[in-house]
Amino acid sequence: MKYTSEYINSLSFKSYLELMATELNENGFREFNGMKYMVDADPKFMDLFIMGPVQDQNAMDFLKRQGLIENGRCPQCGAPMSVNQYFWYDRRNPSRRFYVCYGCSKSNGQGDGHSMDGCPSGIPKNKSNTGCLLTLLTLPILFFKSLLHL
Repeated sequence: MKYTSEYINSLSFKSYLELMATELNENGFREFNGMKYMVDADPKFMDLFIMGPVQDQNAMDFLKRQGLIENGRCPQCGAPMSVNQYFWYDRRNPSRRFYVCYGCSKSNGQGDGHSMDGCPSGIPKNKSNTGCLLTLLTLPILFFKSLLHL
């Protein structure tokens, strides 16, 4: 890793995003439209940098190897994170995922083709899935019961 958690947490959020854009540009990565990566000057749109322009899985992997993502800072809001527990992923490309803080996991997602989930495996913690199994077992019973009433 090129960057430490302490270093990226010492930067302002805008500087953190600009560092990601600079690293991507200097290493030959470009946005899907061929343009260089840039951080929006409007603070309201800065949180969209990592979700929008960075569509390339290779670029995402590069940022992870450099220590700019999944290294103790939420790439969506800039908050320090002590635990990588919640992640964002793109439903259209599930391999494109990265960890975010608890606040971003709860306030975003479920729209625009994106989703947040509460644990890396995609299954909420402390859930046994017995409800799903019971439903699967009762469906055939209900089906045969409906056939008898015809």
